[in-house]
Amino acid sequence: MVPNAADADLLGLGSLCAVPTCGVRDLLPFRCACGAVTCGAHRADHGCRLPAPGSDRVAVCPICAKAIRLPPGAAASDEAAVALAFDEHQRSKV
Repeated sequence: MVPNAADADLLGLGSLCAVPTCGVRDLLPFRCACGAVTCGAHRADHGCRLPAPGSDRVAVCPICAKAIRLPPGAAASDEAAVALAFDEHQRSKV
């Protein structure tokens, strides 16, 4: 069956998933901070080297009330990591 013009227009909607083995054309694709455009199934699993959304941990500076990013894997209850991040924040004057 040969697609008509209306069908051809529909085939151009959305974006192809960036995962090579997927090939899904998603009408509501996700764009990662790394630039990859993926389908919903590969949103969190596309080989991205950036931290997963929500994985950043922060502490709040008691002086300026700005968020201070903690080192990857550190928890806000890790006093040494918080102290190191706070010292770095004070030196940066940000």
